[in-house]
Amino acid sequence: MDTYKLNFEQVLNRKLHLMPIFLDYLSNKIIVITGAGGSLGSSICLKLATSNSKLILIEHDEERMDKVCTLLKNEHYDKYGFEDKFYPYLVDIRDYRALLNIFHRHLPNYVIHTASYKYVDLIEENKFNAIKTVNYATQYLLELSLKYEVQHFLHISTDKAVEPINVYGVLKRLAELECIMHMKMKSNKSTKISVLRVPNIIDSIGSVFHKFIYQINHSIPITIAEGDYSRYFVTLDETSRLALSILCFHPIYDLFYMNSGPALQIYHLASNLFNILNDNKTVFMTSSIKFIHPKATNKLTELLCYEFEKSNDLGIVNGVKYNEVDIYALKDFIDSFINKFKYKNVKYIDFYSK
Repeated sequence: MDTYKLNFEQVLNRKLHLMPIFLDYLSNKIIVITGAGGSLGSSICLKLATSNSKLILIEHDEERMDKVCTLLKNEHYDKYGFEDKFYPYLVDIRDYRALLNIFHRHLPNYVIHTASYKYVDLIEENKFNAIKTVNYATQYLLELSLKYEVQHFLHISTDKAVEPINVYGVLKRLAELECIMHMKMKSNKSTKISVLRVPNIIDSIGSVFHKFIYQINHSIPITIAEGDYSRYFVTLDETSRLALSILCFHPIYDLFYMNSGPALQIYHLASNLFNILNDNKTVFMTSSIKFIHPKATNKLTELLCYEFEKSNDLGIVNGVKYNEVDIYALKDFIDSFINKFKYKNVKYIDFYSK
């Protein structure tokens, strides 16, 4: 069975939360999408392609950029003309001067920052490059957004930023704090900055979902870590719709996370997929599972927010409003922590307890 034919409501055992998209609000706007060739970035691009906005696609991977451009050309070339609507840039977001040239040329109204690393174990061994990509690049984009008076900057974060126990989670939380710092700057008169904290996107590149499907289709034992592991899951469609909904309405809240229902046990996800892919004709048994030793970088379950983040239930999404913060103290904390983090084994608990 092809993954795109799967019923995700059946897989996740819940109704999907599909926010309406009001593309008229984004008509005749110039929108930068970083990580445009990634799972979420390309999903957002394809939804925005039906609007009258111009899309500035930033992606460092040539193959992924070609793929998303081909999709956009095939679906929308006849209506709009590719050259007048889509502007692809093969750019590394760690290259400040390249980003500066793009902002100076196009003067964007909106920035959707989806580009990031995502593989926890690889990042654990590549801290220096991860800091450049996750943190310095986010700083560059925020500074340029304020410099060119972007209307709205939307940063895509992860639930691993809540009480992190791995390098990836720590760096993503630092990027969230960088956004909060720029939100509260007195010099920021015109740019709305928002953070969307996203749990596991089940149909994205690199999701455990694809590994399970491969193993089931090839009659290979499904590998699951020992322990009662569970995760919050959303779909690409849900996430891209929510991102655009936040972008459209300039909300009063600073940080958002989706009400994605209860966390789903990984064991149950695997057994559910097994039954769906086999049309319930083959009985799922414990022998279909191969339990492996859990990694120290993984928590039993993730959290969607910190205890001190007093959220407001807005229906499909929760919104968090941050109080005024000491900008200089926060900047010193971010800078000093990153500098220590490069060279020392800083305890993660020291980070999120501050």
